[in-house]
Amino acid sequence: MRYRNAFPKYPRAMHLFLLILFLWKTTEQAYVDERHMEAFLEGSLDEITKGLKGTVNQTIETKLAIVNLTIETKLAIIETNLKEKFTALEEKNRKKITALEKNNTEKITALEAKFTALEKTNREKIAALEQERIKDLAQINKKMELQASCADDSWHFSFSTGSCFKVSTDKKTWTESKTFCENMGSHLVTVDSAEEDNILFQLLKDKGLTNHHVWYGGNDIDNEGTWKWVGSNTVMRYTNWNAGQPNNGGSGENCLGPIPSTWWDRSCTDPNPFICEKDIN
Repeated sequence: MRYRNAFPKYPRAMHLFLLILFLWKTTEQAYVDERHMEAFLEGSLDEITKGLKGTVNQTIETKLAIVNLTIETKLAIIETNLKEKFTALEEKNRKKITALEKNNTEKITALEAKFTALEKTNREKIAALEQERIKDLAQINKKMELQASCADDSWHFSFSTGSCFKVSTDKKTWTESKTFCENMGSHLVTVDSAEEDNILFQLLKDKGLTNHHVWYGGNDIDNEGTWKWVGSNTVMRYTNWNAGQPNNGGSGENCLGPIPSTWWDRSCTDPNPFICEKDIN
């Protein structure tokens, strides 16, 4: 009311002034209230922000804690499963290794047994071969000694028959040939096998007598048809007669005079080469 005396003559001006003053006050108060509201709102916003931040942080921390717990739990489960699998695998491998070791041990034992048996067999075979070698050497030495007993190089020693043979190209009757051989401590040759027959054939071949009758020791002088060997006076077991022989042809053929490879009976008075045999064994 202090402003009334300032406008005693101008009531309308006073009213206008009061209106302006009222508006100013109102505006000032509104500004103050707005500032207060802004301050309040700013404070509330800060608090809300802080509250939200706290809530969010708490929520995040809670979720992180849950996640961490979940991860740790899963890791623990995984670790347990891995340990169990590793233990099972380790046990499985241990059993396999044990089985392999057992199998290998059995195989090694079997191989050692086979090797021992084979070694024993080889020793026995070597010993037998050594005995045979010693025996063969003894036989060779004996035959060499026997060969040395053949009178000279004109005699051929046969290891298979153990005899010395002498081929004479001189032509004599069967009886003369028999006497000649006996005078040298031998006899007209005796043939007991195809092997010996082949040996004689080779000796005659070497002398160029393959197309000649040659006197052997066989004869049937004492009993016609019963052929014996003059050296042993035994009946022939082995023969190699040519087809149609013996035929006792002509004036009588009682002596064995083969053409090498086949046997013929011949007249004992025919002159032919002959073979002497000296028994060494």
